[in-house]
Amino acid sequence: MSSHAWYAGFGYSFKDIKTSPSVFYRYSFMKGDDPDTKTYERFDPILTGGLGNWVQGLNFRKVLGNGNIKTHRLELTSWLNKSMAISLDYFYLQADQLNNLGGLPPISVLKNKELGHETTLTLKGLLQKNLTLLGVVSYGIPGKGLQQAFPEKLPNWLTVQAALFINF
Repeated sequence: MSSHAWYAGFGYSFKDIKTSPSVFYRYSFMKGDDPDTKTYERFDPILTGGLGNWVQGLNFRKVLGNGNIKTHRLELTSWLNKSMAISLDYFYLQADQLNNLGGLPPISVLKNKELGHETTLTLKGLLQKNLTLLGVVSYGIPGKGLQQAFPEKLPNWLTVQAALFINF
């Protein structure tokens, strides 16, 4: 097995504005398997996570994992106060290879590389010294690559999540 993944991004923060809004763009690449080689090349990490790091869309992560994906991400963030931020993320996901060996069985071979679009709204920050809030609403629209893998039309996906974390 031989594979790789990477991401690169750039952004800008408007520090002179009270809410310090920022814009950030990131391109992520997680290699897919080329069926014409003897080596298995799909990038499949054992444990990855973190909404702002390796997770390529909250809904799509549940279906695609973190392999065979090329992702464009645009993030807009603003600070509501010193400890609470709100962000809006847009993801456009494509497959690196039509061969999706290592993915879920219904999508182990794709007919189209377009995987879909996802938009995520996140609110996170400290409510008190030891109490952190995380709220997420994410809406995913499966693309042609996923739609063509199933006989019936896939619905759009919605995730709503709220969590409170107590730190000691």
